[in-house]
Amino acid sequence: LNDAAFSSHFGRMFRKDGKALQRDWQLFVDNLDYGYDPTEDVVWSRPAKAGFTAEKPVNQEASVQVDSAKGWQDSGLQVEAGQTYVLAAKGSFTVRHESEPWISEPNGITIQYHQGRPLGQLLAAVVSPDQTDGLSNAFAVGNFRTWKAETSGTLYFRINEMAGQLGDNRGELQVTIKPGESAESPD
Repeated sequence: LNDAAFSSHFGRMFRKDGKALQRDWQLFVDNLDYGYDPTEDVVWSRPAKAGFTAEKPVNQEASVQVDSAKGWQDSGLQVEAGQTYVLAAKGSFTVRHESEPWISEPNGITIQYHQGRPLGQLLAAVVSPDQTDGLSNAFAVGNFRTWKAETSGTLYFRINEMAGQLGDNRGELQVTIKPGESAESPD
């Protein structure tokens, strides 16, 4: 095959997966660092067998689990641009299994930072079907956040840590999201 024929053939083969491939490539470029492990920086989508035929709109309180040992995780929840949401997280997990394991909660650990944010801080991002950079536009959630969606799409979560160091983490966070406006943090 010549260059043009190869490019054309490649484009046809991966046309239906083009947006996901672009998204994953952008995620790879954003997270490439010493110790990077692409097997730990996987974008976790909801399996069809879990009963999700489409993303569920957030029109009442919903709850999801976020595994501290995984990269970006699809919440199965759809947010709408312009709508305000209240996100609250609780739980603890272990990072850094060195001489003394570090225990983190959703706000993270301020002894060490990754990409300018506390290690272990709960992050969120919105990915719309036509978007390839949504996971690059993450925002901090921590224990609590009132947030106005700038774009419509699927809500993803992860903890803030280098992709190559997620595998030794243990524990999950429970995240609740509901529509509404609130400036107060829960007790």
